[in-house]
Amino acid sequence: MNVTLLSNHDIKISKIPSLTDDEIKSQCRSIISEKAVKNLFINNLKLSILNFDHPLFESSYQKLLRVIDFKEVYISYFLPFFDEIGLLWHTDTINPAHEHFITALIKQKILVNIEKVQGFPPTRHDNHFILFLPENEIHALGLTDTNYEIIRRGYASIYLGQSVPINCLKLFLSYNDKITFITYFTVKPSTDKIPEHINEI
Repeated sequence: MNVTLLSNHDIKISKIPSLTDDEIKSQCRSIISEKAVKNLFINNLKLSILNFDHPLFESSYQKLLRVIDFKEVYISYFLPFFDEIGLLWHTDTINPAHEHFITALIKQKILVNIEKVQGFPPTRHDNHFILFLPENEIHALGLTDTNYEIIRRGYASIYLGQSVPINCLKLFLSYNDKITFITYFTVKPSTDKIPEHINEI
């Protein structure tokens, strides 16, 4: 069971035989402890979303920040929680009000961290990024996080946000000769309009 636990958590099976029994037990305890912390945090997020409990969300988030940075919180805790939100949707446990509540709180944390990294001038000039969502597409959390990652890595970005008409982007074609546009769509355009939307892009 210990070997299975280790191999399921990115420890190469070929390296496990070289570990002593004490090393194996120590690494297993560490993994189990980390999983317990993650489960507790995600359960607290579930409670906060179900009860619209902002103080519970905030206290749980601040506890994590004392031991890991924001990027790790987002990747290791918020992203798995989004999967949990999907399950809550499918079981009719939450409605749009719940989703908007928790999404707004998480987006707020991303924006705070964007502000921190924006205090430093860009260090990389081999590309510029323009981020936008198509008209009537309002699910911007992923775009906001992408903007944070771009700025954190030293690039300049122009964040246009949600529901941007494609023809408004033409002016950027003369803005810089090294531009990458970033977009996605989840609900808009509708399925039958996707080929037309891609052709327009």
